[in-house]
Amino acid sequence: SSVTLYQLDVFPADRPLGAERLPIAVRRPVDLPDGIRFLGYTVDRAALAPGAARRVNLFWQATAVPAAEYTAFVQLFGRDGSPVAAWEAPPGAAYATGRWQEGTLIRTQATVRAPASLPDGAYRLIAGLFRAGDGARLHTASGADFLDLGSVTVVGRGHVTAPPQPAHGADARFGEVARLL
Repeated sequence: SSVTLYQLDVFPADRPLGAERLPIAVRRPVDLPDGIRFLGYTVDRAALAPGAARRVNLFWQATAVPAAEYTAFVQLFGRDGSPVAAWEAPPGAAYATGRWQEGTLIRTQATVRAPASLPDGAYRLIAGLFRAGDGARLHTASGADFLDLGSVTVVGRGHVTAPPQPAHGADARFGEVARLL
């Protein structure tokens, strides 16, 4: 069963917030079709361990009222050019693009997890938007169907493969499961 503790109504701000106040690390405005401008992104550039997640923040602004519903995506690409990790969701979470008004600012918080088996190296990170209805990606003026977010370096922990040299020896067997040296 559930109990309502408090009702919270959320409304757009009564005065516009300037895009300059957003915590955007890399400002790279790119106008996309249907009244959407990509403002930039913030990504932690520290090395990522295999199996770990990385937060990617994307910032958008409506330059007009979008006519369609869009889904944001973030992808991490391997050396062979194929995606090794991906994330997708509406760019405004529960605030659908069809409700955006001119000037609306949106922060998309995505999380991409590097597969645990990913070898060390630099991996390309991209983002973008596609129409929810048919999957068609929005293209930049130069024709690209993605926004380049640079690279993410994956570095696993070192592995010790030399057999241990115990200070105090023992020889105990635990059936066919294990042996204590």
